[in-house]
Amino acid sequence: MVIIYPFLNFSEGAFEKFNFPKSNILSYDVSESSVFAIKQFAYLFPEFVKNPTLLVYAKNEREEEIPNMEYIEELVTRHFPDLIFFRRAMNFAGTGINSRGY
Repeated sequence: MVIIYPFLNFSEGAFEKFNFPKSNILSYDVSESSVFAIKQFAYLFPEFVKNPTLLVYAKNEREEEIPNMEYIEELVTRHFPDLIFFRRAMNFAGTGINSRGY
């Protein structure tokens, strides 16, 4: 899933006050859909690939490394030259949130 949060002002002249994002956050969960979303983001928004980019991997499992790291690294470093990887093991126990996020 790729999310863009531009700051929009919906008052008159909103498009004159649009601020382009200065960084990107990409989410990777090893699924084909997350890889597809990252590719599409790069193709649809080529002007954003120069921004500092954070690739976040979060899973409800304790793994030492990001699965398929060499493949995702090859993909994202081709499109995003200023990239940081972030891995987070998540524990949803007792939070009321299951592994699907709801």
